[in-house]
Amino acid sequence: MVASVTLVAAGLSARAGRATLEELRAGASVATLRSEQGVARLHDAEAHFLTARSRLRSLPVSPLRALPVIGRQLRSADHLSSAGAIVAGTAAAGLDQVRERLEGGLPSGPERARLLADLAEVAGAAEDRLRGVDLGPDEALVGPLADGRAQAAGELSELVASAERARVAAAGLAQLLAGDSTQLLLLGNNAEMRAGSGMFLTVGTLGISDGRLSVGEIVPTNDFQLRESVPIEGDLAERWGWLEPGREWRNLGVTPRYDVTAPLAARMWAAARGQEVDGVLALDVIALQALLRATGPIQVEGEQLDADNVVQDLLHDQYVGLDLDDPANQEARRGRLAGVARAALEALERPELDGRLLAEELAAAARGRHLLAWSPRAEVQHGWEAMDVDGTLEGDDLSIAVLNRGGNKLDPYLQVDAHLQVSPGPTLTEVSVELRLDNLASAEEPSYILGPSPPLEVAPGTYVGLVAANLPGSAASGRFDGFDQLAVAGSDGPTRVVAVPIQIPRGEERTLTLRFELPPGPGAVRVLPSARTPAISWTGPDRSWQDDHAEVLVW
Repeated sequence: MVASVTLVAAGLSARAGRATLEELRAGASVATLRSEQGVARLHDAEAHFLTARSRLRSLPVSPLRALPVIGRQLRSADHLSSAGAIVAGTAAAGLDQVRERLEGGLPSGPERARLLADLAEVAGAAEDRLRGVDLGPDEALVGPLADGRAQAAGELSELVASAERARVAAAGLAQLLAGDSTQLLLLGNNAEMRAGSGMFLTVGTLGISDGRLSVGEIVPTNDFQLRESVPIEGDLAERWGWLEPGREWRNLGVTPRYDVTAPLAARMWAAARGQEVDGVLALDVIALQALLRATGPIQVEGEQLDADNVVQDLLHDQYVGLDLDDPANQEARRGRLAGVARAALEALERPELDGRLLAEELAAAARGRHLLAWSPRAEVQHGWEAMDVDGTLEGDDLSIAVLNRGGNKLDPYLQVDAHLQVSPGPTLTEVSVELRLDNLASAEEPSYILGPSPPLEVAPGTYVGLVAANLPGSAASGRFDGFDQLAVAGSDGPTRVVAVPIQIPRGEERTLTLRFELPPGPGAVRVLPSARTPAISWTGPDRSWQDDHAEVLVW
């Protein structure tokens, strides 16, 4: 009877520890680093698991461990309780060390690289300890223990992978900041969209030397179109060569594959300026807003901009009163994004900068593809990949993009809703995506926003563009209902792309239905974010979400 009561108490303690970890996991974010409460809750979970282990090893229970069947279950429960305590304790210790290193704010100069190297060591130590966790026997376990061990094994594998990514990311950033390099900056404007990013209307350089940042030349891409295209090949040339992405900077983002776009941009900059770069960073208006949340206000042309007004300024207010046909107005407008980007990046050198807040904000921007990075250096590129800002596509990805070709700034007024359905069958799985595109632009908006730009002849406020979908590589029969011919069709790296033209007058909406087939049986797709603002509103078989992050659907 005493043993039974003790075992029940041990089970309750283990459940309490697991419930605490689940609660923390559900709300986990970089913000956890900013609160002592998260660390305290991890210590609570560790205490619950240690109590469970202590009860499982107590005198009334110890004789049962010698029994052939019950003993195996007790040893498994003991190992799982110990594993829970190690996981919680490791996480708490790691967060404590990170908090301690960031307590004084983000250092400047060489100290930044050393800080990141320290954080890589912290993550590496956590990774090593987690890899050594023993979950105990995995055979002949009763149902609840077998299920619990299987779940623990999966979650432990995820934790090890997370610690590894943190180590690789911090080490890659440390390598980048410790040396001397020139990064190409692609500044995207979300008022005029491409695939998975805003249109790159401004380009420049960012120097990195011994942990310090220096903003170089930033110019409108329209000021130096290449006379001859940089050679392109493969899927980019076959699918999108007609838009000359190797010559026209504004068409660089026709594919969401940033691992293709970025090295092409580097070659274009070398052709235009005769300067080789060591990497390519892409930021859009939402990324600049994230920077300003961390740095605080900036001054641009005598005006104060901050996280609350910078999006409205760059996507709308800067166009008020501008004449679409006046070259002087165009020149002033093109310099606005460059000025904001310069001031925001220079603010990263402020001594009072909160490194934890900066990490939190940039992580949120990266989840929505508002921040992308590429490097030809393997160790740095591995860091970008670990941070998931490399912008590569995988074979099970689904990406929906609306590419603006109307010479206007109407994307913030184009509301996009997507409804995804999956119908598994014995011979194939049918997938459909119903897209509703609603042009909400008002006739009162500035002509610079409404367009169109010559020689396009449509009514002001008409959205002209392409709807492009990158489908999983195993997809077949990609098509849009009502379209006999596709503007673009074929392979795009590990995916397949299909695209059709659209025209949506101001105040009207269009509904398009995309269909494709996947192989039968269990499957999954990862729906990628579009970097649009406002974000695409998605509904799926069992959930709804905004596409400010990637969402995985499994069936």
